[in-house]
Amino acid sequence: MSTTLQNLVNATNDVIGNYSTGSVRTEVTYRAINKAIERIKRNIATPADEVIHSFWFTQDKFFYNLPSAFTEALYVKYNTKTANNPYNGWDYFDYPSVLQGIGGSRKNRWSVTHINGKKQLVMVGYNGIQGQTLITMDSITDPVATASADASGLALDSITKDEGTSSISFDLTDSTGSGIITFTGLDLDFDELFKQHGFLKLRVYMTDNNIDDVTIKVQSSSGNYYTIVATLNDEGVAFTQDEWQTVAWHADEKITVGTPDLTAITEVSFEFGLGSTFTSATDFRIDNFFSVFAEKMDLVHYTNKKGTDSTGATDKTELTASDDILYYSGDYDEYTDLIAQQAGIILWPQLRGDKEQYTILKQDFKENLKSFARAWPRKRMMGQFRHSLKR
Repeated sequence: MSTTLQNLVNATNDVIGNYSTGSVRTEVTYRAINKAIERIKRNIATPADEVIHSFWFTQDKFFYNLPSAFTEALYVKYNTKTANNPYNGWDYFDYPSVLQGIGGSRKNRWSVTHINGKKQLVMVGYNGIQGQTLITMDSITDPVATASADASGLALDSITKDEGTSSISFDLTDSTGSGIITFTGLDLDFDELFKQHGFLKLRVYMTDNNIDDVTIKVQSSSGNYYTIVATLNDEGVAFTQDEWQTVAWHADEKITVGTPDLTAITEVSFEFGLGSTFTSATDFRIDNFFSVFAEKMDLVHYTNKKGTDSTGATDKTELTASDDILYYSGDYDEYTDLIAQQAGIILWPQLRGDKEQYTILKQDFKENLKSFARAWPRKRMMGQFRHSLKR
């Protein structure tokens, strides 16, 4: 039988019922219980508070979006158990120290930041398998580049470029809803890259970021190809304007048409889906099309999840229904009394409860909290010491 929010309401009423001179509405009790859980989570933590967020690490990318339920990081490890060894551990540093390590010694470092306006992990390290440059964009004849649909005016730009001798610029004018740049005469082998869950990436400079998506098409012969759609840039944020950014396509997200041969890719195209208010823009640029092999990582972190809905299918960070299931249900049900005590302390002033009993309740809660803290001390790796997982 699951422990629900109603069980917590009942336990809270047991705490305050015999010593209060007023009454409290159900929704107020719900809010007090939610606050009580939050306060207790800041002091103690059971294994039920720890979750794993898995993501793909590529050495060219620094920022990785974190789930909204993230509260505090514990450690980073490779998803593949055998990859966690004394030679490639990940060390935690404060955010500025991680950035200072870019371009320096070959050490794997990580941190957490909100510098881009959202919760993100910062990773600076190296992949075990290296990718390669596929098209430099230093020529429009080798390989042959063509513009079609709403794209036109292909030219080399030796001034505004990301690397190499030039970038390829083009114009977009809305007519069909998308502009396409195609490269033909290629001889590329993506077989191992796709087997290893790799990424294809392109450096892009948009002079108008009203772009819905960018689709890559890799084709071995007519009618036999893969497509992958990107709706955000590689940092997990909306496409930006008037600056270089990376657009990435994960092999795991491919859509197959026909029977493409990954060992013999002869054509690659990039299709820019124009936004609803896009009219025209000049001097879009692309540069450096490359591949990156990825490694799946696990971030173990604390979560602000308080439970689920009655079905157990939807996580909730705020309990709002009597049949919501508590996050510790079935494993750590002894937490119910502790949370009820804290909720009672929160509600007591509203109830104009007995002052002497209020003091006793707070003291009892304090001792109870210490007892739980000894059993389940909250881990605090961040902000105290560097952490390296070495097994």
